[in-house]
Amino acid sequence: MKKIVFSIGLLFIWICSINAQANEEWASLLRKGNEQYKTGNFEEASKIYADALMFKTGKDITNYNQGNALYKQNQYDAAINGYKSAFEQSSNYDDKGNALYNMGNAYYQKEDYDAAIKSYKDALKYKPSDKDILDNLTKAKLKKAEQQKQEQQNQDQKNNKDQQNKDQNQDKDQDNNQDQKNQNKDQQKDKNQQQNQDQDQQNQQNQNQQDQEQQGQKKNLTKDELERLLKMIEGEEKNVQKKLTQYKTGSSGQTTKDW
Repeated sequence: MKKIVFSIGLLFIWICSINAQANEEWASLLRKGNEQYKTGNFEEASKIYADALMFKTGKDITNYNQGNALYKQNQYDAAINGYKSAFEQSSNYDDKGNALYNMGNAYYQKEDYDAAIKSYKDALKYKPSDKDILDNLTKAKLKKAEQQKQEQQNQDQKNNKDQQNKDQNQDKDQDNNQDQKNQNKDQQKDKNQQQNQDQDQQNQQNQNQQDQEQQGQKKNLTKDELERLLKMIEGEEKNVQKKLTQYKTGSSGQTTKDW
């Protein structure tokens, strides 16, 4: 039984030794990352912090520092994730407030002022007298008001432009309709003129055909008709000669009237 107790004791010492070694490695990486951060080498610092996150120790601190390094590289979404992890893993009120404050700054840089305002308000729950948080909250509210004003102006401009386009389209439609009416009117006029011309031409053709038929009738008399016509003409000439002869005879046989 004593041997078992002794073995358990050795295991505990060995675990503590491993944990101590891991803590030392984590602490060493954290120091190296901080040194790179202080010199402005934020990209290298974030790589070292990523290695430090492989250890279970101090994840809240590492995530917070990682968030700061990413923030300096304008990687705001990744920085926000780091601050969120730091907030969830930390048990210290000040550290939680700082994580929320920096999260608000990242949202502010993204111009997501609603999220920034919420983060600053949450940070004040942990650090109610922090002047920086109050100042940034005020700035975020002003930016939000400016953003809303700009959005309203943009909407008004869009509405005005849409109305102008609508009016122009209506005018264009009216012009097109009027042009179509005029075109239809001209086409109808041309059609009527063409119909009149066609009717005149048809009438002329009918008249010509009628004249030709009449001329044809005159030119195409039969032999019998010609003989009858000649006999009529001869008969009329004989009558005329007879009357003329009678007239001459009567005139020469007249006597002088007695007084």
